Amino acid sequence: MKLIKTLAAFVFAAACTTFEDIDGGLDAFQGRSINDLISVIGFPEGERTVAGRKLVVWSSSQNVTTVTPVTTYSSGTANAFGNSGYGFGSYSGTSTTYVPQTVNYNCTIMVEIDQNNRILGHNFEGNIGGCERYAAALRPFLQDAAS
Repeated sequence: MKLIKTLAAFVFAAACTTFEDIDGGLDAFQGRSINDLISVIGFPEGERTVAGRKLVVWSSSQNVTTVTPVTTYSSGTANAFGNSGYGFGSYSGTSTTYVPQTVNYNCTIMVEIDQNNRILGHNFEGNIGGCERYAAALRPFLQDAAS
């Protein structure tokens, strides 16, 4: 149980770092040309106009299947009666099965730009598996955002 809590804390901390890295990294591009951001995280999926605002959108989604081992423990006692008498014993053992689990990794980043293609603001959503690649690309720019 302690191991599960430790792993959960690690995943939570990693997720926070990933999302803070995206937020801080995108903040570093505020006021800069959208082309600067494209050179760092790659070409966007497209552009949209919402309520008169021009948005540039990056989006990724993929299903990943992993196999998780599940170990079952069993034990018990056995009694045997026969022509030769009575027998008694105990047994224990384990069996492991492998259960496939499919997870969707996704991330969407929306950046608002002005008529001169300067970045005005941003928004993003997704999970750690989908957003990590954007976070990794933006991490070097975090110091710029803090200055």
